[in-house]
Amino acid sequence: MGWWQVGADTLAGSRFVVSPLAETTATLFALLAPSAHHPVERAWLDAQLPGFRARLAADPVTAQLVRAVRSARWTADYLVPTPTGDGERSFEEELAEIRATPSATVHADLVETIGGPLPAVLRRVDLADRTADLLEWLWTSVVLPD
Repeated sequence: MGWWQVGADTLAGSRFVVSPLAETTATLFALLAPSAHHPVERAWLDAQLPGFRARLAADPVTAQLVRAVRSARWTADYLVPTPTGDGERSFEEELAEIRATPSATVHADLVETIGGPLPAVLRRVDLADRTADLLEWLWTSVVLPD
């Protein structure tokens, strides 16, 4: 976490947008570290964790991947693309940016996040698509219905 000081002139010239991808990524992080802070969150986790865990159990490569995209010190850059500044984008547009990430970029981001060499199971060219597939599943199965 950081501390940012933003002047009134900068804030006045700023725009805030809603990002479906940011909501979906936050959902992923909540499911990966399932500790509830209040009863409503506990109920939500109890309802969502079985499906999420089953999805990962059915795809061990993606299970390893999602545990590698975030560490205590870093989140893989490709998972959270920088907004373009062109207003709100659809979930599909944001997801397309993840899918278009070159394998070399994904691998470099994961090495940075892991803080060491890439495990053999993640030395693949389809990691961006696997990430996008899981995020799409989370969006349609968890975020939108809630």
